[in-house]
Amino acid sequence: MIWAVFLTSGIIIGKSLRTYLNISSLPIIICLTFFISIVIFLIYKKKNSGSLSIRILIIIASLNFLAIGFCCSYFYYYREDKNIFQNLYDYGLKNPDATIIVEGRIFSHPEIKKGYLLFMLCSQKITLQNAYSIQGLSMESGDVINVKLKTSNYYSFKRDDYIKANGILNLRDDSLMLILEDFHTEKIPAKGLMSFFYNFRKRTYECIFRVYYNKLGTSCAGIAVALILGNDNFISSRILQSFKHSGVYHLLAISGLHVSFLIYLLVSFLKFASPGSKKLHLKNISIMMLILLFLIFYNFIVGQKASTLRASMMAILVILAGFWERESNGKFILSMTYIFLLSAFPEFLNNIGFWLSFTAMAAIIYINGIFARLMKKTWKKIKARFKFRTDYNLEENYFMKIFITTFSINIFIMPVMLYFFKEFSLIAPLTNILIIPVFYLLLFILILSSAVSLFWPPIGNFLILPAKPLILYILKIVNFFGSKNFFILTLETLSYFYLTIYYLLLFVLLFLLNKYVKND
Repeated sequence: MIWAVFLTSGIIIGKSLRTYLNISSLPIIICLTFFISIVIFLIYKKKNSGSLSIRILIIIASLNFLAIGFCCSYFYYYREDKNIFQNLYDYGLKNPDATIIVEGRIFSHPEIKKGYLLFMLCSQKITLQNAYSIQGLSMESGDVINVKLKTSNYYSFKRDDYIKANGILNLRDDSLMLILEDFHTEKIPAKGLMSFFYNFRKRTYECIFRVYYNKLGTSCAGIAVALILGNDNFISSRILQSFKHSGVYHLLAISGLHVSFLIYLLVSFLKFASPGSKKLHLKNISIMMLILLFLIFYNFIVGQKASTLRASMMAILVILAGFWERESNGKFILSMTYIFLLSAFPEFLNNIGFWLSFTAMAAIIYINGIFARLMKKTWKKIKARFKFRTDYNLEENYFMKIFITTFSINIFIMPVMLYFFKEFSLIAPLTNILIIPVFYLLLFILILSSAVSLFWPPIGNFLILPAKPLILYILKIVNFFGSKNFFILTLETLSYFYLTIYYLLLFVLLFLLNKYVKND
């Protein structure tokens, strides 16, 4: 956890100082950090003839993670500042007659908002026209730009479509946006080697998508698409708000539950299909490789989702620990996953899905056990005081487990929800108890029917039918509790200072509780 904190600090510092330092200074920072680490190591070794203690290793590693975070963040935001569209925008201010023709792939799922289609476009070729000095100049680029398309046919453009458009660049809320018109935008044939994989992803997505909408109807299909394919653009804003107000918004994010179900179904299918099924287990190298490839494929299908990447990475580390016959430590695996993802994707620092996924998992790993033991100790005293039956353990009750887990998660994610959404649901423990048992069954049906529909759509259409009443039940619970605004805690502003104070007090309280439940 200490290394994760230093990495995060390095990313924040790198983001803040990118305007004051040149990129050529990054090697100097890395070398300086390495030199300081060596000096600390040599000084300590000279004064201590014995083996190197864990404390000095933690200090050295922390310094290096601080430098890694700084460099990753600095390099990412440096590339963002050098985005070709920024240069084109600056050029357009000086040359109002210049127009931009962009060819590229739709990078994200288009979202309908206020009569426009919003998506991200990964450019491949950019052409400037009607400029006095560089008329007809073309350039290759792989930069990404936000697009706002005015169109009457909202469903004519989908993710992984290749388009050619004539538009203008505009600055909205400190970010560049390419403004397009329907009559200046057309689909074009796919280009490049990767187009085969993007076309395969598109066909796979549409196959599952059609099964959902053919058998579940519009409102239920939108929930299914969010749960399995990671796209909540087909859920109305009213229903999304109800999910937030009822405290079950986290269920719409792809999590470890999805990944564990997928792995279980894959291994079960391989055991059923193979005559030597007794040899198929997670310690088999071929099974490990198939699971790895399958998780890569699934992450490719849903896109770059922080929660999916987190769950997949943790699943891989757990499987590797079992393969090497090592005990899988949840705290270590969570920290290593956090470090890896934030190093690879520094932009996740401002991603709500990233923080909700990791804070929820941290609550389960770090504090769920404390509250479970506190419940056990309290219930033991109540039984002794009122002479209740001693053979019944309340903490082992299925619904009580859900309540403890939900309570643990909510006290951990409450500041995150208040910071990003300005509100937090107080009814979450009750709604989770009502929904989660049904949710497990729904998830299993959706995953099974989706996997089958890729190979045999008629059977997939049949298997998905029981999902509709389960989704309708969830929607009734969500709409009922989501409409009760007195269950909502609202806070307009929450600074980093108060976030820090909250978590410091929470950690002190948990430390004291942990000592209390251990002294039994």
